[in-house]
Amino acid sequence: MLTLDGEEQEGSLVPALYSPDDSVVSDPAGTGPDGETVWSVQFNGTEAGSVFLSTEGSAYDNRLSLTDNMQQEGAIEFDLYVEAINADTELYAKIDSGWPNVSVYEIVDPAEGEWISFSVPISDLEANPAEDGQADYGNILNAFVLEALNGTAIVHLNNIRYTCEVEDCAIEANAPADTGDGETLNIFMGDLTSAFNELGVFNGNIEIETLNDADLGTNVFEFVFSEAATNSGPYIVAPAGPQNLEAYAGGEVVFDLKVVDAASNTSGFLIKADHNVGGVGGSSAELSIPLPDNNDWNEIRVPIDDYTSTGLDLSGVTAAFVMFPVFNEQAGMVYRVGNIRWVAATEGGDNDDTPSEPAGELNEVHMTPIVGGSVRFSIRLPEVKDNVQLFARINGAQDYVIADLGQRTEAITDNGDGTFTYEILRESAYADGDLIEARFYSYSPDAGQIFYPGPADDIWAELTYLDSEAVEDDQGGSETGSGDDIVDGEVDEIVITDVENGGAQFTVRLSEEKADLQLFARRNGAQDYVVGLADHTVIDNGDGTYTYSVTRTGAYEAGDLIEARYFTYLPESGQIFLPGPGDDVWASSTYGE
Repeated sequence: MLTLDGEEQEGSLVPALYSPDDSVVSDPAGTGPDGETVWSVQFNGTEAGSVFLSTEGSAYDNRLSLTDNMQQEGAIEFDLYVEAINADTELYAKIDSGWPNVSVYEIVDPAEGEWISFSVPISDLEANPAEDGQADYGNILNAFVLEALNGTAIVHLNNIRYTCEVEDCAIEANAPADTGDGETLNIFMGDLTSAFNELGVFNGNIEIETLNDADLGTNVFEFVFSEAATNSGPYIVAPAGPQNLEAYAGGEVVFDLKVVDAASNTSGFLIKADHNVGGVGGSSAELSIPLPDNNDWNEIRVPIDDYTSTGLDLSGVTAAFVMFPVFNEQAGMVYRVGNIRWVAATEGGDNDDTPSEPAGELNEVHMTPIVGGSVRFSIRLPEVKDNVQLFARINGAQDYVIADLGQRTEAITDNGDGTFTYEILRESAYADGDLIEARFYSYSPDAGQIFYPGPADDIWAELTYLDSEAVEDDQGGSETGSGDDIVDGEVDEIVITDVENGGAQFTVRLSEEKADLQLFARRNGAQDYVVGLADHTVIDNGDGTYTYSVTRTGAYEAGDLIEARYFTYLPESGQIFLPGPGDDVWASSTYGE
């Protein structure tokens, strides 16, 4: 939990890791030296690796801000236990606004075998020593980072918190960034009110005035270029960082343009948009806009496909509007711009070339009742995802999780327009009057974690099942809740089953449904796989027992020793380790035998 002066704030940050060589092992519910629950971390490589508390996918997914007093008088505190560390290993604690914008504190020569409490004044954090940059305390992405460089270490973390002893000292959740409703993103409709709310100029030599234009009936920008201007231009950016505008793929950038004085310009304007994805910047080509042959207002429409086909990545747009007169034809030019917006492909119908199928709006959770107590769950997404998961509740109780929907090729439809539909049929599970709730989770490296309906993971789409309103199923499909393809064992028995192409299925059957569950797996003695409840398929066996299963793909070779253990929790039963009784007992299997 995020805490301030010892008080828990609403919402949790998400434990995550960065490990380019897959050498970091993170267990946020690990066991400390005295048996307490801690965050256990193994840095097993020599490349830079880190664990961090992220705002992405949390209640704070619009990032965090520190008040001025927190920046000047506050501290970030944490307890660190170093179990083992290589002499060359460097440890750093950080606050991160997205690389290279990090601020750091070096943990020098930490003692081994004892808990050390750190209280680091935020004002003492130093700028990024590896690349120019420092944390933006109004735009915090990762509120705590522990990084290891140049060596290995085994450590435990506990009691991570921000503290402050003066008034008006707080950590605040940023307001949601406005990226439109998926149909229209209003960038400047009399005011800059969206996520793209910062107007700037490159290379100077431009005076900008906001004035009310009587003909257009709204505020507009007037750009006056000096006689010295040759290669200048205005832009509108998102100060909070890259924004996902994939919902506008196939649409248009629309705005009104009025040339007051063309001066010596005969070639018109250039327009583009910029992106930053994974720390790598880029842009579309500079697209040509002819000089209008009048001094009236002209509506300009630029196809977004012209942006994406020339290099723009919509998953991380940083500058949504960059337009300027052609270089060396700028001196003395005056023009006005208003009503700047991005519109989706369906707005107005002028460029609506999306197919009539598939049905359903983008990013909308659909539940179709099927005769016989079945429901088809589906969602249409703007890109293919690395991971898609479905969670469903019946009458308030979650009883259905498909954690590998993104890996089931039979459940994915390429719609041919850049979108993909994920769907699955659950058969004979519902009765008249049952309240069915569903939500989807998706992940891709470019777009990050996204929840649907969202924006957080506690919002659900609803349907009341009525057989009289159900339809016949004409799409085929198979029921996924029976567990026919899951190898089950006795209660509390961990079953490890070989899966082709280097995979393994981990399954445990429990005597009750658990509030939390985690799988820890080792390969040839080294722990390299930790997954939680959300990654498991959960099956209600109808006899009071529940089966939890997850499949790992492409990880093993013939002869590999696979070991596994489970941690489970329910308030009534407490913590239980399987095979148990402690957390140092493992089930084992040899791959290929």
